[in-house]
Amino acid sequence: MTQQDEKTRKYLKIFWITFLTPVLLLILIFIGISLGWFGYMPTVEEIANPQRHLASEVYSSDGKIMGTYFIENRNTVEYKDLSPYLVQALISREDHRFYKH
Repeated sequence: MTQQDEKTRKYLKIFWITFLTPVLLLILIFIGISLGWFGYMPTVEEIANPQRHLASEVYSSDGKIMGTYFIENRNTVEYKDLSPYLVQALISREDHRFYKH
């Protein structure tokens, strides 16, 4: 082999290592995500149809709550019912570009 052929082989080897290493790492990351190496990932069905676990409320005939039954005591709240301090606290944790995107 000539010296030029050896240089060419060396550059090709460096090129393929430089190209394949990130590709293989990316593939490994996706495999790791799918196998749960980085924690639990919900399925597409779970994301599309979330379970809210809201409390069940039992009312009397005159409209008063007799009791609530729950595993997790949750109920829905509209944005207008949230404390403005809660909203400000959430926004303060965001980045400075929050209102721009």
